[in-house]
Amino acid sequence: APSVASTVFANKWVGVARVNLPPGEIIPPHVAGFRFLSPLTRCTLSVVDKDGEEEMNTVPGELVEIPEGSLSLSNIGESTGEFLI
Repeated sequence: APSVASTVFANKWVGVARVNLPPGEIIPPHVAGFRFLSPLTRCTLSVVDKDGEEEMNTVPGELVEIPEGSLSLSNIGESTGEFLI
């Protein structure tokens, strides 16, 4: 997990991390399987993968699907983003 993340739960089938991503912070490109992002706060994220860049406004309680593969994630908003992934 990146330095902005802490492991909440992990076993041989699944892992859950809590991410605290301050404004301007970037999670560098990394490869992972299919995942869900569960926002705990509102924030604006930029997700860059093989298909380009997508901006998303996260809303607590609304799951976001993140496809498998290589991607980077950055907080382009003005508030700290907190989420489970």
